[in-house]
Amino acid sequence: MKLKKARTYDDQIGILKSRGLIIENEEFAKSILKNIGYYKLSGFYKFFYKDIKDNTEREFKDGIKFEDIYNLYLLDKELRNLLFSIITDVEISFKANIAYVTSHKYGVEAWKDSKVLSDEVRLFIRNELGKSKKNPIIKHHIDNYEGKYPIWVVMEILSFGTVSKMYQSLPVDDKKEIAKVYYNHKHQYIEQWMESITNLRNKCAHHERVIGESINIKTDKSMKGYKVGSLFIVILAFKQLVTDHIQWSLFMDKLLVIVDKYEFNKLDLIGFPENWNEIL
Repeated sequence: MKLKKARTYDDQIGILKSRGLIIENEEFAKSILKNIGYYKLSGFYKFFYKDIKDNTEREFKDGIKFEDIYNLYLLDKELRNLLFSIITDVEISFKANIAYVTSHKYGVEAWKDSKVLSDEVRLFIRNELGKSKKNPIIKHHIDNYEGKYPIWVVMEILSFGTVSKMYQSLPVDDKKEIAKVYYNHKHQYIEQWMESITNLRNKCAHHERVIGESINIKTDKSMKGYKVGSLFIVILAFKQLVTDHIQWSLFMDKLLVIVDKYEFNKLDLIGFPENWNEIL
């Protein structure tokens, strides 16, 4: 199969119109295509296509306008930004919780202890420290503490993905303690949720579409009856992972604004039931 050839903005608009998309303001549509790109926007076309069979030309449903696609793109963008923000809160708390428990149980350099973390994780941390010598907090400990780093300092240079692997590597009793004390949940859920949220965080950071995507996340009793793998399931997990009520309240306020902002109803794409705000 040959690669598709590059198309001009006028060509791109012509393709969309030939598929039945209503474009009332071509200059506006062209400006959006210039800023976003046809390919990035094309990830949202499928939600407005008629049901098609294999080898059939794609066509938009009757009455679909260019603005409908653009608004769905904006909804996705705002959701991604909001999710990234709450994920940051979860990450910071998670790091603090692991550092507190392990430093009190194994000492401030718990990250070095083979009883605490696997060889693979400890080696990775050492490599990250080696790459971070110019980081002010790392340099401070090189200059003043002979290059010794307490675990709460180490946490500052580690990604969410690495910290998730740290948790997986901890002794089971420590995982249980962190899960129970800070999240009032079983450690198996916390372990899998953090891994799933890490993957979602990376999608958000790289501007990948989250609407209409299925997310691999373990469901507990509070999630039964809702769309499996949906963003709503993930947000239910966030509700249990965000222990600061003020942070959660701010998140909900912003989520309500975003959902109410757009005129058409696409909540099914993120698995939201009609009474979603009452549940959350």
